[in-house]
Amino acid sequence: MVGPPAAAAAFFTAWEPGRTGPAVLVLVAVVAGGVVAVALVPSWLLMAGRFVAVVVVAAMLP
Repeated sequence: MVGPPAAAAAFFTAWEPGRTGPAVLVLVAVVAGGVVAVALVPSWLLMAGRFVAVVVVAAMLP
């Protein structure tokens, strides 16, 4: 399992001026939306794995 330190290292390795700010804002927005959604509807936690997989695949598309 890849932990937060590895994810942060990968993120900062690809850091380029001008692109980091929007990427961080999108990441924060997605995480905040997920936290709010799970807090309001706890049964959605079961679908969280599928959501994460879709976001990861979408981020890898050109």
